[in-house]
Amino acid sequence: MKVIHWNTSKERQQMSGLKRYEDNLFENLKAIGKDLEIERIQRSESTIFGSMPFSWLFRYKCKDADIVHAIFQTIAPAVYFRLRKPKRFIVTVFDLAQFAESFTNVDLSLRIQSALSPRALKKADMIITTCEFTKKEIIKHLKYPEEKIRVVYEGINLENYKPGIQSEEIIDKYGLPTKQKKILYVGSEDPRKNLHTLIKAFYKLKKKYGNVKLIKAGTPQWKGAREELMKLIKSLNLENDIIFTGYVSDDDLPKLYNAVDLYVSPSILEGGFALPILEAMACGCPMVISNIPPLVETAGADTGVMVNPKDVDGLANAMHEALINEDLRDKMIEKELERAKMFTWEKTAEGVFKVYEEMMDK
Repeated sequence: MKVIHWNTSKERQQMSGLKRYEDNLFENLKAIGKDLEIERIQRSESTIFGSMPFSWLFRYKCKDADIVHAIFQTIAPAVYFRLRKPKRFIVTVFDLAQFAESFTNVDLSLRIQSALSPRALKKADMIITTCEFTKKEIIKHLKYPEEKIRVVYEGINLENYKPGIQSEEIIDKYGLPTKQKKILYVGSEDPRKNLHTLIKAFYKLKKKYGNVKLIKAGTPQWKGAREELMKLIKSLNLENDIIFTGYVSDDDLPKLYNAVDLYVSPSILEGGFALPILEAMACGCPMVISNIPPLVETAGADTGVMVNPKDVDGLANAMHEALINEDLRDKMIEKELERAKMFTWEKTAEGVFKVYEEMMDK
């Protein structure tokens, strides 16, 4: 079985955890063996439709492949396959964020691609998605047939993400406090991530429990988002209480989760599997998260403290309780570590390989 992995562009990899998914899936599929020959091709993004040399190279590489698996969802497949589609074509869909109102605030090229992606996805013989919630969204928004969608959860490397990792160097590197409690959020500043509510709740928490800092890890990724947040932070006089780390490498992330006292994810809308929540759980970091379906599906119904993401007081109170209640913290950590064991890259690769076998049988 010859499979081409059509990976996303370097530009998009830098914006998200896509590279981690692509790398881990590829390596673990190779370990499965079973006469599986895999080659990786990275998509060009020099224009909306990719570069001409890449187009010819890609079509040449694909002509003998049994399966082409695109690990992204944009208009590119519709463009490259306008003349001839591969024998079997699979697309991984992580979320349908383009249907969120906030998606209109991103780069024009990405907006055009995502607006046209339903046309591209209809060329897929099968769609792999990473959670049941996204499967329902694909059926709802794209009218794609349910029988051609397979859910394969993302995984985590439990050798890298685990409790007890020494984090002194991270504290120094990012200027984190040593004598104050630390609350962490990892992700973009897209409005659907609801950071305005988190900052307002943090302000209320500071008044009740002053010895605490908020750490925001990751790049903004959304035009004008940082400027809006800074206006709110300044109006609440929190300039010295919130630390923006910027991009955090895969090597640093496990250490960062181990360096903090609480992880918070206040999203009002998520399109798919919530990898940072899985990372926090695997590191034994207590969590306060929104009670929206994708986050509950990732975390499980009985791990962490779940709140209404629009309730500022509720979020502030939940963070306070999670910081001071040691019994609650111990129970959360125990449940989170057990839950994290369910998600490994080996299981992800096995699930994807079963889809490949199914496609070959057809």
